[in-house]
Parts: sequence; C-alpha cells; structure tokens
Amino acid sequence: MSRRFLIPSAPGLQDLLAEELKELGLKPRIEASRACVLEGEWDTAARVLTHSRIAARVLVSVKQFSAKNQAMLYHQVRRIPWPDLIPHQMTIAVFVQGTTDGTDFKRSFAPLKIKDAIVDEYRKWGDARPNVDRINPDVEINAHFYGGRCEISVDLSGIPLHRRGYRAKGGEAPLRENRAAALLRLAGYDGSRPLRDPFCGSGTIPIEAALVARNIAPGLLRPVEEFTLHRLIEKSHLALEAARKEAKAQIRESASSPIVGSDIDPKAIQVAKQNADRAGLSPEDIRFEVRDALDLPPGPVQIVANPPYGERIGEQEQAAKQLGDFVHQLKHHNPGSTLTLVVPKGPVEHAVGMKPARRLSVESGDFQLRFMHCEIFAGKAREQRS
Repeated sequence: MSRRFLIPSAPGLQDLLAEELKELGLKPRIEASRACVLEGEWDTAARVLTHSRIAARVLVSVKQFSAKNQAMLYHQVRRIPWPDLIPHQMTIAVFVQGTTDGTDFKRSFAPLKIKDAIVDEYRKWGDARPNVDRINPDVEINAHFYGGRCEISVDLSGIPLHRRGYRAKGGEAPLRENRAAALLRLAGYDGSRPLRDPFCGSGTIPIEAALVARNIAPGLLRPVEEFTLHRLIEKSHLALEAARKEAKAQIRESASSPIVGSDIDPKAIQVAKQNADRAGLSPEDIRFEVRDALDLPPGPVQIVANPPYGERIGEQEQAAKQLGDFVHQLKHHNPGSTLTLVVPKGPVEHAVGMKPARRLSVESGDFQLRFMHCEIFAGKAREQRS
C-alpha cells in the first residue's frame, strides 16, 4: 500500500529540499502547506530519515477530512484505528499547524479535542489510554488545518532532524544544522572546491560542509532506535537497515578540498573543535583557526557564512558596518570568489551591496532571513551588474 509522507522544512527552503529529494531518486511535489509530499512505502521514509540534510521532519499521513465544526473533528479522529497505530504504553502529544479559519473552533482548542477523541478510541476497545507528554513524547501527532479541512499525521522522526547530536553548545546566533546544509546547497557546494567560513562560531557550517564532502549521511549520526519509525513500525526495520547500510558504503575517507572555519573568538573555536569531534570528524577534515574575518588570505575562495547580526537597532547598525567592511575587503583582495550568506532582512542585508545571483526568503521565528548567493568581482556593485 502506497503511503503519503509529508516532509516539512523551514518555510522558504522547500525548493532546496525538493532538489535534494530528487537527487535521492524520489519524486516530491510541493503543496500549499509548503511541505514536500512523497508517495511510497516505508523504504521511502527510511531513505529521507537517513539521507536528507535539509528536512525538518518526516511524517506519515493517516487521514484527511472536512473539519468545519467540533463534532466533525472529533468523530473523524475517532475513525482512525489508534490502538493499531500506537501502543498504549507510548506517550503522545498533539501539535497543530495551519489555520482554523472557516471552522467554529479556535486553533488552540483543537489539540484538546483531538486528544480526547484518541483517548476515547482506546477506551472503546478496552485498552489503557496512552499518557500525554508534551515535553518528550514517544510519538508526536500532527494536525494541519487548512480551508476548513484537517490532515492528521504521525511524526516518524523522533528528535527533530536538525539535531544531529554533535552540537552540545552553540555560539552567538547559532544556525540550525539543516539550515546550514540548505545554505551550502544554495552555494552549490559539493566538496570539490575549498571552502571557508570566516564567522564560523561553534562550527556548524564547516561541520555540515565536511559531512557533504565526505558524503556522510546525517541520519548515521544518531542511533536508529531514536527514530520513531523504528520504534513504532516493526516492518520498517529492514528498510532502515538497508538505507543505513547503503549510506555507510558511500562514505568517503577524506574531503578532497580544504575546509576552513575561523572566528575572532578563541572560545568559539574551541567549541567548534569539540563539536566537530562529536560529529566524528578529524582535523584533517576541517581546520579551525582564530582569525579576524578581514584577514583572509588573498585569492578566490568559496565563502559560506552566517555573519553576526544584532537584534537591537544599534547592534544591527554595527553588524551592517562590519559586514560592509568585510565585503569591501573581499572585492579588493579576493575577486573571483563566491559569497553565500544568511542575513536578516533590513540594514545587514543592504550592507552586502550586491545583487545576489540567487536569494531566498526564509522564516525563522521573529526574523525574516535572507539566504543570498553572490559572485565577487573587483570594483563597485554597479560595475558588477553591468
């Protein structure tokens, strides 16, 4: 039986995720919810959980239905065979996305109503009810509301996929691992060219780059037992085992080109080294060094970075000036380079002073971020566009 899998990413990164999934031999389509959708069997989910660097989660859809009022929502959720899906010994939590416009209930009301319907279905069959644990549930149940309809799905990921397990500490303005991977894809990074991150902080971008360069699948960094798919669906074990065996066989012994992460803060560099070690990487894979971003060696280089930016107006102005100085230095000392950045919308974005070859708007909490890929030529910005 073919199943419907939902693969969400950070809003704005769905096109990059779709590119990645196609390279994995899958056939995604992007729906109005901005999630990538796949049709397939458990081996499809296992492949994404093992190989995807950009996906946030993997969910399996269990029912889609009209939910214009409370009674419809309750009765449709009751029609799902929950005792067959989730053993009562496992804890659950219900999370809601989307909008309940066009219904007679508020979005905040939906998780309680869905939970009541699930519990009542267990009681109907004489089973003990599963306990609710919103902090660390064994199984997350997702309800997405749109246009008076609802789609119920079960999360197969367990811990969110961006948590690779290597980053115990984060420096200032840390970038999630899957967003760093998306930035590297935007840069066209494949490990064949030298890469430098002059604002590396706790090292997330260089570490993700080294995983790409050595073709280490991110799903291999966590025990297979952490995936809800493994704990929930016994039939998936062979699929997960096959995906991981294939991924291990594809690992390269070393990166073909240098990867350098630098930062002006010695403490950040120490944390970055520790994180790289937890990721199973060696100093031969990444060289970390204490260096001012304005003190780059001359010559063309591929730069991928998450430069510091402040949340307050004064801090943003200072960050914009620092980034402007860096780009000016880059144009004069490193023509022929490429520059791929994540920056917040506003003064810091404008400080780049170049028209990007590719730009994405990405939502991140209160920030509207810009993922920008630029080519560096000597001279002024207007000369570059002529």
